[in-house]
Amino acid sequence: MMVRLFIQCPTGISGDMFLAAMGDLGLDFTPLEEIFKQAGVAVRIDLQKERHRGLIGSSLLVQDEAEQSLRHLEDLQEIVDKCSLSPDVKTKSKNALQKLAQAEAKVHGVDLSEVHFHEIGATDTLVDVVGTFWALQTMGISRVTCSSLPWFGGYVDCAHGRLPLPAPATLQFLQDKPVYPSN
Repeated sequence: MMVRLFIQCPTGISGDMFLAAMGDLGLDFTPLEEIFKQAGVAVRIDLQKERHRGLIGSSLLVQDEAEQSLRHLEDLQEIVDKCSLSPDVKTKSKNALQKLAQAEAKVHGVDLSEVHFHEIGATDTLVDVVGTFWALQTMGISRVTCSSLPWFGGYVDCAHGRLPLPAPATLQFLQDKPVYPSN
């Protein structure tokens, strides 16, 4: 049976948001924590219910029990290789991390091997990327589609200072995708 997932993205979507939604659909994150633990990454993944403006929703809290260090693409891919995951989840995860690194290399004008991940090098990026492909497989989802994505304006403060939105690396991913203007 083919299980399809459609995601309505009126405000965009992050890995944490996607995984929280999967948790709302019944996904248990305990096996994912164990997969990372066996690969040497002690992480705690908690699905939390929150009330905001009278509505209940979920958020995902990812806590790394070790100090975060800067990581390069090779470091992240080695962790994925150590994880007890299906070959398909490993391949898709490593490809996604490769695309992230390529976007970062392009906007910084550096070689792929020189890219070190700031905000996205933390353990929560591994959880977001690997967890997404693991969740899709675990839940038996074979096809994912989503609505058009918002094209945000304004600025964001990050490790590189104040950047315009969409941030340069994000802009790389939005090329040739259906978007609409948003505040």
